[in-house]
Amino acid sequence: NANPVRTDARGECSVWLGTSLYKFVLYTSADALIWTVDNIGGAITAASITPLGLDTIAAFEAFSVGPAVTAVTVNGYYAAGDGGAGVYIRSGSVGPGAGMIQSDDGQWWILASSPVTLEMFGAKGDGSTLDTTAVNAAFSFGKPITVSAKTFLCNALTMQSGLVLRGSGDDCVIKNNSPGSDFMECAALTGIDIEGVCLDGGYTSSVVGSSWTIRFGTGVNSFQPVDSASRVANCLIKTNGFGALNCYNAGGVK
Repeated sequence: NANPVRTDARGECSVWLGTSLYKFVLYTSADALIWTVDNIGGAITAASITPLGLDTIAAFEAFSVGPAVTAVTVNGYYAAGDGGAGVYIRSGSVGPGAGMIQSDDGQWWILASSPVTLEMFGAKGDGSTLDTTAVNAAFSFGKPITVSAKTFLCNALTMQSGLVLRGSGDDCVIKNNSPGSDFMECAALTGIDIEGVCLDGGYTSSVVGSSWTIRFGTGVNSFQPVDSASRVANCLIKTNGFGALNCYNAGGVK
């Protein structure tokens, strides 16, 4: 074999192997590393190249994945190690949709990791980038979410019944970028479970209004259904200008 072996226009090539073990390294034409596989011996089979590993979502979208590959591991969303690493499998549905990626060959892939992180949906958590779209996508995906020790800045979020958020302390922050307006409206939703997360309403002294950081009830004239399944535990909740946590007429919220 020549070294390196160059693929044809379809990304294919023939490689002849002996009885030794080999390491395969795949680069783009610009010498950017795509993936590596160790200890390949004899004929290459689908199992020996599955799953495929790529560094970013952009690299995934630009890559034409071969039919033998059934799963793709991405090492990060924008860059390897940024918290957005995940495993994707072939989807039987056509996107777009939350947690779905389309590779260059037209195939749709669905995020198979669980729990998920906000970064898997494109949130940066740098405290300045507006992460609303990414966080809402994560909320709608329907799997438990691990909140990293970062600050995710958002406008009003679309809460979902059954949403599970898990953080490790007060430095796992979801912060309101629009104090003075309701941030997490949970009225009429059920089964929400939040633990170990800081919900920051973003209060400043100039804020006025009658809104809440997180609200399960709505007021004296609007009784909400009993919701014995929802729970908020070990969380730091900061006001957004009027109040922090409202469970008024919310039934059995713990």
